[in-house]
Amino acid sequence: MNIYFGQDRTCCISTIDEINLYLKIPILEVISMVHYFSQLGKNYSQQGFNLLQTNSQLMGVSTVPITSSREYVAYKTYLSLLELTQDWNLCRIWNYVPYINDESRGLENYKSFCKGRSLAFESFYGKDFCVKLPAATGIGIADDTYAIYFIAVKENISNVENPEQISAYKYPPQYGPRSPSFARGTVIKRNGKRIGYLSGTASIKGHESVGQGNIEKQFEVTYETGI
Repeated sequence: MNIYFGQDRTCCISTIDEINLYLKIPILEVISMVHYFSQLGKNYSQQGFNLLQTNSQLMGVSTVPITSSREYVAYKTYLSLLELTQDWNLCRIWNYVPYINDESRGLENYKSFCKGRSLAFESFYGKDFCVKLPAATGIGIADDTYAIYFIAVKENISNVENPEQISAYKYPPQYGPRSPSFARGTVIKRNGKRIGYLSGTASIKGHESVGQGNIEKQFEVTYETGI
């Protein structure tokens, strides 16, 4: 699976042996492409996702044009994702949310997205869905297409939290009608080794942003909370 940044538009193109996601997002470093290695496997499409499946790993990508609220798009997309991965263990999800800080229908787009995602997890897993939340990232994108990709495995996983930060799914109501639905990190054991997937951490202590207007302080706190 290949992820390309700095593209003219957001889309997914799947071939017989690979999945390519093109993102309309600026390149901040010299790296313009990320490759996720996988053994040769089955490449197919289902429920709006392009999927690459091996005996031990499932990776997938979906791109959805925004024609309704972020809440609805997130809800429908995540329900499909959870159905596809019900026999797997989700360990990492990446979300690219169109115009994440803008408002639509009186609600910030990120908060609308979080509401839909949370409702999908609750609908699928019930009230105790928080124990199922994997590591994840939400990133803004200046495009009208929502993109999501994920990695799921057969190995047992452990979702972990950061003692320096309140769990995202326990955030107070000031952050929106539903709290963000992700764990701070997910750990799997493979061939005697521990592999960790870290969520998109940030300059946060407890649940509050630290170092606003001070980029050096933000990097310092982000590093501290990410190790």
